[in-house]
Amino acid sequence: MTQTSHTTQSTAARQRPITSAAPFQDQGHEDRDLVHNGLVLGIDLGTSRSSIVSMNGARKCIESYVGWPKDAISRKHLKADILFGKTALDNRLALDLYRPLERGVIKGSGNDETDSSDQQAKNLEAAAE
Repeated sequence: MTQTSHTTQSTAARQRPITSAAPFQDQGHEDRDLVHNGLVLGIDLGTSRSSIVSMNGARKCIESYVGWPKDAISRKHLKADILFGKTALDNRLALDLYRPLERGVIKGSGNDETDSSDQQAKNLEAAAE
């Protein structure tokens, strides 16, 4: 029994926390200025809302909607080829509105055959936008 406890102690003594370099520490790269001036972003694409957070503390949440004008009149009135988030929801009657994410994945990217191929293509395009 003393041998087991001795083995456990020596294993614990050998284990040390692994320390890594800071994410932006200069490691001899030629693009040092780019690394030091870089900005890290975190993006969460959600079913109802998408969020973007930067390392400088800025945060932005928008509704996960993408809309394209239904016709030339709508496009001229809205003065845009594509609308996102709340702006898209506010103008939903003039738009072909898409909510491209469902259950954590892009709609139509799974094995479901419920959507037409046109719907799947538009959902993929909306997710890319």
